[in-house]
Amino acid sequence: MVRVFFYSGMAILLCSAALTLLPPCFCLILGGVLALAALILLMVKRSAGLRLGICLLLVAAFCFTGYFNFLKNVRPALQLQTRTATVIGTIVDYPEDHGDIFTYTLRAEQLLLNAAPGQQKITDFPRQLKIQVVDSTKTSLQVFDQIKIPVKFYTLDENKNSLYSNKIYASAWVQGSVNKLGQNRPFYAVFYSFRQTVTKAFCRYFSKEAADFSSALLLGNRQALDARFLACARVTGVSHVLVVSGLHLGIIFQAFDFVFRLLRLSKRHCGLLQLFVVFAFCAVCGFSPSIMRAGLTYAVIALGRVLRLKPEPLNSLGFAAAVCCFLNPYLSFNVAAMLSFFATFGLLFGCPYVMRVFLLPFRGHCKKPVRAVLLAVAQTLTAEYFTFPIAVLVFGYISLIAPITNLLIGYPTTITLCLLLVTVPVLFLPPVFNPLKKLLVFCCEKPIQYITTVIRRLAEPEGIIFDTTLEQLLPYFLVTAAFVCLIIFTHLQRQRLRFLAAALAGFFGLSTALSCGYLIYCRPVLTVQAVKLGYGFSAVITTPGQTVLVGAGDSSQNCNTLQSALLKTGRNSASVLLLPELSRSVAIGTTALVQGNKVSAVLYPKSGALLSEVTELRRQSTAKLVAYNQTAFYEYGTALNAACVASAGAVVNLKSCSVIVLTNPSALYSLTRLATGKHKILVCYAALPPSLNPAEFEKILVSCAAAQKPAIETFARSAGMKNIVYNTNATQTVKWRKHYVE
Repeated sequence: MVRVFFYSGMAILLCSAALTLLPPCFCLILGGVLALAALILLMVKRSAGLRLGICLLLVAAFCFTGYFNFLKNVRPALQLQTRTATVIGTIVDYPEDHGDIFTYTLRAEQLLLNAAPGQQKITDFPRQLKIQVVDSTKTSLQVFDQIKIPVKFYTLDENKNSLYSNKIYASAWVQGSVNKLGQNRPFYAVFYSFRQTVTKAFCRYFSKEAADFSSALLLGNRQALDARFLACARVTGVSHVLVVSGLHLGIIFQAFDFVFRLLRLSKRHCGLLQLFVVFAFCAVCGFSPSIMRAGLTYAVIALGRVLRLKPEPLNSLGFAAAVCCFLNPYLSFNVAAMLSFFATFGLLFGCPYVMRVFLLPFRGHCKKPVRAVLLAVAQTLTAEYFTFPIAVLVFGYISLIAPITNLLIGYPTTITLCLLLVTVPVLFLPPVFNPLKKLLVFCCEKPIQYITTVIRRLAEPEGIIFDTTLEQLLPYFLVTAAFVCLIIFTHLQRQRLRFLAAALAGFFGLSTALSCGYLIYCRPVLTVQAVKLGYGFSAVITTPGQTVLVGAGDSSQNCNTLQSALLKTGRNSASVLLLPELSRSVAIGTTALVQGNKVSAVLYPKSGALLSEVTELRRQSTAKLVAYNQTAFYEYGTALNAACVASAGAVVNLKSCSVIVLTNPSALYSLTRLATGKHKILVCYAALPPSLNPAEFEKILVSCAAAQKPAIETFARSAGMKNIVYNTNATQTVKWRKHYVE
């Protein structure tokens, strides 16, 4: 059956998105309609009707699966929101450090709901809970620890789809001490132990940077990588290298295939061993959605060898998508999985057409080295093109340097992976093999040094990030339409139709150029971000010509988070840093921020107690430091002026709007008086001012802790506020964008 699984898998992915966006009953109704249509088509004896009927039947089965998953997991979790309980469960993944808090996934085994007379045992509850734990307890918790922990569940907000995509249906704060009950190690715990052992071996023999990068590249363990490097990877469009996916599994699959062929094993035996290799590697990497997609695809290939069948690539991709969605109905909101699916689809479907266009000037006489280079370019372009809409929808920007970066590190990354596969078993040999270990470590560190240097250097220039919105997807669809017309042009025989297709391609191409010019040159953008930093926050305000920071991190780690937010706007430096408050921890964070000329000027309140910290700040940076008593004013040409008020906040005035950054809720009036713009945007931390009038502001951005969120929600509902957005996660930012004309 030609591409039945491919069409079914793509349709199931669309239904996966609808499962969250639409009411659950819609999926039940849709499943019933599709099942009825499938039965009618299956009664038709024609092959086309049979294939369509099978597709509809698979989609209907997924709709029913998604609805019952909602009844079993999502609805019980919704009833737990705002409740307090005691949970007994097992930690099933490595804790993630976020500075002042860290998170881990807990598989609940018992749930005791706190009631008035006592505790009520609940048997109907979801099996995955997202628990946020304070920093002080992180050293004592490990994966597969069985714990008893008091928690308070809170309402899932904008990141619920991301949690659902990881089969996590509830989230809670720890309300007391954590009691360790022992360890509950499943059968696959040996793969986690192997992962830790390999990571420790990397730390022992490699330099710190090379060890962290090797662990991320080979095992998908990115926790040790600093936030600054991860931001550079996102800016340059190579984050997929640090997420274990089809690239990594493909190299391992081919390497073991080469070894098995040298051993002269039969194809059936090779297929069976490759199935085990695929399962083992997926288990070591934690069965992430991206590696599951690749694992299922290569498992189909290996199974085809066992059964002596030749699998069709697109069918294998669709089969992997269908299985992953059946296992997790909310998979479409997993960014890594979607990027993996669409990139693979682009390589399988679009790359041959692009290569055909590239080879036209050579007329069939292209040398192998040139063909290899053209293939790398074609693969990079098609992968970037097919993942472009997802990048825009999720990240809100596109990287102009991404194709070049992928070309520069593509082959070195492949070489590094192959070297690491050879090096890992050698690291566990006796000390007599130390010279061989040093040689292999040296051979691995050199390409790693090259890759990390390229990523950091290409992230430095400003303007490589093009901040975009949904309306800027229009050129993408116009380019797609032009490309489709060109494909039709190459397949048509009639002259009139060929002329029509060529005319349409030219029209769509001209429309693309005009729309890009309008969006780039006629619609400048104001971007305001509220960034949660440990126990404080910062605001990043960018215009086409200036960048203003209000507040700095209170540690070097939080400073990396702020620099990451700055990089997302396409900027690598700031015009001015406004500090309404100055403490010893803020001085440390400011020193880390201004190093490397990232900030041109710093305005800070005078403090005699912090004379030594300010002196160190002056010594370590070339930034202009300006001390003020109560209020300081800063002007940048005629387009921007700012005022910083001690212990209150700051006001950034542009031509048409003013951004008010509030650190003290009682000082709202004193800051509002300094605002001169027609439109006002309010950015505040932790709490809303009691005297707030929502009608005065076009948008209100709040960065707060999850525990403060219910009070903000109650206040917003009572005031009828619909222009408020807030952020409770230290790894995310609240971002607001507005088009305006200078």
